Amino acid sequence: MILFCPRCGTELPAKFRGEWFDSGPTCSECGVVIADPPGMLAPSEAEMTYGLDEWPVADRAVVTASLTADDIPYRWEAGIVLVVPEAVEGLVDAVLDDLEQSDAVDQPIESHSDPDADAVLDEEPPDGGEEAQAAMADLFVVADRLHHTPWDPDLDAELEALLAVVASTLPPYGVNPAAWRHIHALAVAVGEATDDESAAESTAALRDYLRHLV
Repeated sequence: MILFCPRCGTELPAKFRGEWFDSGPTCSECGVVIADPPGMLAPSEAEMTYGLDEWPVADRAVVTASLTADDIPYRWEAGIVLVVPEAVEGLVDAVLDDLEQSDAVDQPIESHSDPDADAVLDEEPPDGGEEAQAAMADLFVVADRLHHTPWDPDLDAELEALLAVVASTLPPYGVNPAAWRHIHALAVAVGEATDDESAAESTAALRDYLRHLV
């Protein structure tokens, strides 16, 4: 039985079926459909734990997507605790630091000495605006359609155009730079798929990642 969402660590609701308990098929927080989760890390003595209960769902999803992309096993435990092998502590620290720094850039810095500076800091941080927001939504639609009808040349052309937008714009409002880079990487993987299996996996990964953002 899957107790925690493999993407964001949220505890899944359990349903009783006769003599068996079964976890719910969809995460209530990030919306991922629980089908074939990645292999979870088996308990051992050489582990590192990270309490991510105060992290937003989107940031936790970026972390697990990065771990999956690097073939790093992990598991979630109660309280939104991420567990990884001790041997990859440095790699995981780098992923977490990257996200924390990205979020820190988006936070306004308080100032009490210069009224003009306060006025500037009160402004919203720059983002990709409507163009980036529309590109993200369109990527979700294209990924979903390609998942059902791969090798459609019209959809391939649309994917290439959207990739160019993602590569050249700032993230949409509410999406941190690390997540925006990961979206671009997932979309590139879709374009580079060479067979039915890789096409199905890459389109599902992009679609499911975008599901909670659009």
